Order: sequence, then structure tokens, then C-alpha cells
Amino acid sequence: MKPALKKAGGRPLTAVGPEGAQRFFDRPGSAHFQLESLQVSDRTPRGMEERLSVEEETTATVGDMIVDPLAEQEYQRVLDDIENREVRTLAEQLGERERTVILAHYGLGQAAQTLSQIGASLGLTAERARQIEVGALTKLREALSHSALPEHEPT
Repeated sequence: MKPALKKAGGRPLTAVGPEGAQRFFDRPGSAHFQLESLQVSDRTPRGMEERLSVEEETTATVGDMIVDPLAEQEYQRVLDDIENREVRTLAEQLGERERTVILAHYGLGQAAQTLSQIGASLGLTAERARQIEVGALTKLREALSHSALPEHEPT
């Protein structure tokens, strides 16, 4: 015997046909998603490792189709960490004050600060901190353009 939830008017949904299912849907308190969930509950569950197709060359499984948002966030965090490491490596080519301004203003390894805050901590004006930042960014761009150029071996 089917559970009570799978009945419409005291009979199983499969026995009442589409008209009976529609009457069930039209009853007060019934919703379309409830009817659909009842129909879905009759389906045979699929395993995570089950192939999506019966064809031999198909290797995709049910589990391959499920998105893991935490994995995507972790992947993005790893990419961000790599970029931060690259910027820190490039920043080592800068002078102490230039490095301090860049790291503080862009929040690398610390909370981002305004140029006024950075200037105050270094005993400078915000304008002077901005000038130091511009010079440091120019040096970083040059270092990046030189590292991005293909190396030519002497012939």
C-alpha cells in the first residue's frame, strides 16, 4: 500500500489519472511543487558514481554534474593567494617606503588603508604617499613587462 501522502481523494495518484491529479492540485492548500515532489519521490534514486549515459565512451557521472560552491570558493582563494605571492615577490624590488605604501593601500596581508592613513603612519602627507605609490606602481609595471617578455638565447 502506498503512503498516505501519495493518495488523492483516498486513492493512489497513479490510479486516479491526470484528472484526479488535477483535482488534487486544485484542492485548497495544495501547491504545484507538492504534486511534483510526490511524483519525483516515485523515481528510482541514482548513485553519485552512476554514468549519465549507457554509452561505453561516456565517463561523466551524476556526481560530476553537481556543483560544489565551497570548492569553487576555495579555488578562487588559491588563485588570489598565488596573485598575492607574485605581487609580494615583485614588491621586494621596491624600496622600504614604496613597499609599505603599496602593501598598505591595497591591503596585502593587512587591512587596506587610505593614503591619508598611510601618510600619517609614515609622517607624510596623503599627497606624498600618493606620489610614492605612483612611482612604485610604475616600477612594478616595468618589472612585470620585463618578466613577461620571452627570453632570447644568444645565437
